[in-house]
Amino acid sequence: GFVLGGQEGVKYKEYEIRLAPGDKLFVYTDGIPEAIRTLHAMGYRIAVLSNKQDAYTKGLVRLWFPNGEIAWVYGQAADRPTKPDPTVPLEICAFMGVSPSECALIGDSDVDMVTAKNAGFTAIGVSWGYRVPELLLKNGADFVYVHLEAPDEAGHRHEIENKVKAIELIDEKIVAPILDYLR
Repeated sequence: GFVLGGQEGVKYKEYEIRLAPGDKLFVYTDGIPEAIRTLHAMGYRIAVLSNKQDAYTKGLVRLWFPNGEIAWVYGQAADRPTKPDPTVPLEICAFMGVSPSECALIGDSDVDMVTAKNAGFTAIGVSWGYRVPELLLKNGADFVYVHLEAPDEAGHRHEIENKVKAIELIDEKIVAPILDYLR
């Protein structure tokens, strides 16, 4: 079948998406590439460490950052341990000439938070991925970045009732569990 954004040497799972007339399909980055480019321009050195296949990870980074903004890229490979083992994160520190206490690992899973702690990094959770904020916090996140798109988008569309409902759901599903966890 049709492959969008395929990389050589990567095994894929098949998924089916049915689009109806008027549906929109988009790639969600929400400023992440721009933020990485800005940090790179400010002198920060950035690495990518993924438990996804190495060829896929490197291909995706080349696609989004063709100008060398990412200093080091490692995906899963048979010759190195995967997260949450701290071996590769500590190799990244050595490569970049920094100590673990100077590094932050930004991730969207409990495994990422455990990896950060195992390596002595600051653990920054992001809630738009695989896990909810309270799970990231329970697994060592020093803090969690929560991006909430729904109220913003509803406001742009002048859907006041949907904006209010989105804020109510945010209070119920995100803020309340975080506050419960912190008590």
